[in-house]
Amino acid sequence: AAQLIQRVETMDKQITHHKSVNEKLAHEIALLKRFKFAKRSEQLSPDQANLLDDLI
Repeated sequence: AAQLIQRVETMDKQITHHKSVNEKLAHEIALLKRFKFAKRSEQLSPDQANLLDDLI
């Protein structure tokens, strides 16, 4: 019985650790997505802006 209690406590600590790691990774993914898909990635290059000026 004592072994089972110890095993449950060990597994509980592992679960807590894995949840913490998952939260950190989810946060990192969110930051990377924000960086990758931020508006600055959709800004026009000067050459593209010149093409638009020529159309007007």
